[in-house]
Amino acid sequence: ISALTAQAKISATILISLPIFIIFALSVVNSSYLRPLITSSMGHNIIFLAVFLWTMGTVIVVKMTRGLKIVI
Repeated sequence: ISALTAQAKISATILISLPIFIIFALSVVNSSYLRPLITSSMGHNIIFLAVFLWTMGTVIVVKMTRGLKIVI
C-alpha cells in the first residue's frame, strides 16, 4: 500500500511540473510561439488564467495526496 502512496505522490509531482516543462520546451524550440502571450493584453489574461488554474490544480492534487492513508 505504501507503494501506491508513493506512486500517487510521484504522479502529482509530474503533473504539477509538466506545464513548466512544456513552457520551457516551447521557448527553446521556437520562442515565437509564446510571443503573443507576452506582448498582447489578451495573452496576459490567458497567462493569468492559466497560472490561477494551475495553482488551484496544484492545491487540489497536494490535498489529495496528503489525504492518502496507509490502511493494512
